[in-house]
Amino acid sequence: ASHLVPNKTWSSAGVTAELARAAAQQEPRRQAAQEARRIRAAQLAWAQAALGRAEPPASPAEQRAPTRSNPGRVRSLHLGCTTARPDTHMKALLAAWRDMRAALTPDALVRALMLWLFSYRTYDERPEFVEAVIQTALANPFPQSLMGFLGQAAAIEHHDTLARLPGIHCPTLVSVAEDDILVPPRFSRELVARIPGAALRAVVGAGHVYFWEQADAFNALCLDFLAGKITPSRA
Repeated sequence: ASHLVPNKTWSSAGVTAELARAAAQQEPRRQAAQEARRIRAAQLAWAQAALGRAEPPASPAEQRAPTRSNPGRVRSLHLGCTTARPDTHMKALLAAWRDMRAALTPDALVRALMLWLFSYRTYDERPEFVEAVIQTALANPFPQSLMGFLGQAAAIEHHDTLARLPGIHCPTLVSVAEDDILVPPRFSRELVARIPGAALRAVVGAGHVYFWEQADAFNALCLDFLAGKITPSRA
């Protein structure tokens, strides 16, 4: 046990206690890794459904994921404010958020994260709405755990389905908000460029949570897509 203090006499009980302490220190990382694998397995199952075929899983956790091989399960697909693969900038942002999660108080953390979720227009025009969302998040009796936060960040960081996008053949709508600084429109344009026949639509006056900020516009967009009123576009 290289972590034990040198030149110290250790009893059997002392060594056991020290090893238990060291293991406890590693437990958060182990749990975070498990959570990341679980999320990745769920993402794989969803991707298999969208592609209408099964592919060899890349980990034991993914091997336990249900196989979705029936193309009829996905009749249409709406991808909102998302990406097929994070770039270097997004990975750096995730690293900064991990540091923030460890260093900030819950109130400070929520207020900092909201700056990436809402458009500057919403802050200017509806500050009371932003504050209401903040207070709702702070009052949540079941807030996201540290392990959940780290696991989610790890799942995003290692997510990569870019090469599989051409295999999506169902009608697909990709939507994004013009003011989204968390997952900017460049990621949506990349999705549309690789998914055959995909349509791209941008919501004006909103950020990452455009389904809250411009709920009417978002709902109308969804209904038009389901009604077949949105035609394919090029990025």
